[in-house]
Amino acid sequence: MKKLFLFFCLIFASTPAFADFKATVSRTTLPEGESFQLYLRQNGDAEQPDVSVLNKDFTVVGQRKSYKTSIINGKAEKYNENILTLIPKTAGTVVLPAIYAGKEHTSPMNLTVVPAGTALPAAAGQKQPVQSKVFLRASLSDEKPFVAQQVVYTVRLYTNEDTVLLDGALTPPAADGVAVEQWGEARRSRTLINEAPYNVLEYKFLLFAQKSGKIKLEAPRFQGIVSDPDAGRDTDIFGFQSAFSGFFGQKNIVVRASDATLDVKPLPDGVKTGWLPATHVEIAEEFSPESASVALGEAVTRTVSVAVNGARDTQIPDPDFPAGDGYKLYPGQTDSKKMFDDQGIVGVKTRQVVFMPTKTGDVVLPALELPWYDVKNQTVQIAVLPSKTIKVTGTMPPERNQDVNAAAVPAEQAMPPAADVVPLAPPDKMPDYRLFFAGILVGAGVTGLAWLTVGRIMIVRVRKAEERQAALPRRAAESALKQACAANDAVAARIALLEIAALYWEDNPPLTLSGVADRFRDAALAGQIDALNTVLYAPASVEWNGAGLWKAFKKTKLYRKTAEKSGASPVPPLYPT
Repeated sequence: MKKLFLFFCLIFASTPAFADFKATVSRTTLPEGESFQLYLRQNGDAEQPDVSVLNKDFTVVGQRKSYKTSIINGKAEKYNENILTLIPKTAGTVVLPAIYAGKEHTSPMNLTVVPAGTALPAAAGQKQPVQSKVFLRASLSDEKPFVAQQVVYTVRLYTNEDTVLLDGALTPPAADGVAVEQWGEARRSRTLINEAPYNVLEYKFLLFAQKSGKIKLEAPRFQGIVSDPDAGRDTDIFGFQSAFSGFFGQKNIVVRASDATLDVKPLPDGVKTGWLPATHVEIAEEFSPESASVALGEAVTRTVSVAVNGARDTQIPDPDFPAGDGYKLYPGQTDSKKMFDDQGIVGVKTRQVVFMPTKTGDVVLPALELPWYDVKNQTVQIAVLPSKTIKVTGTMPPERNQDVNAAAVPAEQAMPPAADVVPLAPPDKMPDYRLFFAGILVGAGVTGLAWLTVGRIMIVRVRKAEERQAALPRRAAESALKQACAANDAVAARIALLEIAALYWEDNPPLTLSGVADRFRDAALAGQIDALNTVLYAPASVEWNGAGLWKAFKKTKLYRKTAEKSGASPVPPLYPT
């Protein structure tokens, strides 16, 4: 009996206290877009768990490991814990699947993800539900537009006043068969939701469906970093705070708006060609020459501009006049551009058309008609540029740059004979005393001019020195960016870019990298900043090469302009040769 008792004691002593594979979560109810921690605990000799099954319903934004060694009855036992920071991809009831590590596996768990903007159920000891700290909402100005009609898509990012938005990027809405234009920069405001104050960032996009039928829009997503005093309170089983859940009170967030669907209507009955949906169309022209009378053989130029509210420039047909009697047409190239007003997009097309009269008398230059569809009143309208009548005379136009007076003088009288040209007599010799005083005056004048020149040079040097002194903080920030790019340090590059922007725009500095890209208005730099944002918010560690960012920054107009203005040499090359 005693031997049997010792046998069982040896068995239990050799069994690890945490031989099983268990999973726990930091919370089971959370707002949409916010993260939680998943703890996978196992002994030190266990196989690595396969967490790829989480990618279907969750975004993995962080992962780390904790290790612990304990001594039991003089024997060392090792344990480890994989800690993952996850963000559910959808709202509602989300199943955390079983995770396998060799032959062992965890049990599935149900999570409740509350839709964005909805209060969380009150927990035990709370008097009222908890409002989401960060969420995204979107709305459409028209859910049933016509093909190619402008639709305003408004996206609002709400952050609780206790939650500071540190950085982030918004992914615009997208769908097959829909053109998207960003309308202006983000606007800031404040509002109250359930009596709680929120900061609001409002983005607007213009959508133009290219086909009829139902089109599902992929909802916009905001991914970034916010400050959160509660972010560092989650701890693992060993009592350590999770670095990914709140490093220095920061937290990764990914929030999505609700999906939306466009029910696009086809062209109205009777409209087959020339489809131009808009809210207003205006046609104007400049006429050259301004006179209503021209000579036969003299060209007449009509510069026509078509401005369409609610349509892109690519939707507007080129201004084109019909052929007619009494003139020949010579259309020029069309210039296109897009602008924005308080109602949305304004497409503009401008074209020069040259008319060459072929007969004398009254010649009627034709009118220009442009049919369009008024989306407000649901009617077909026609914008008209009236015809213009000119009087063509039979006299050929005079030669340009002709000297009439010279032409009126006979050739033989235009220049006297060479023998009649009398040279000027040499001046008398100047007395010596006059030369003396003249020398004094000339010397004084030269001396005064020299001092004036020196004074001007000194003023310019002082001004340049002051400009260089004012440029020192900017050059230091630019040098910091150069060093960060050379070291391929994405975090340092982000800090340097924001510091540079704060020096360029002291009164209203941008708070995010996306805002920096908007201010510089440089496509190459914007692309490099997007790549930097992708690296900063990647789920796992990603290598970044900073050479492209530094190269794009050096080529921006603003950098070159400020470097030339300060009179200082630009920041040295990233990779000196």
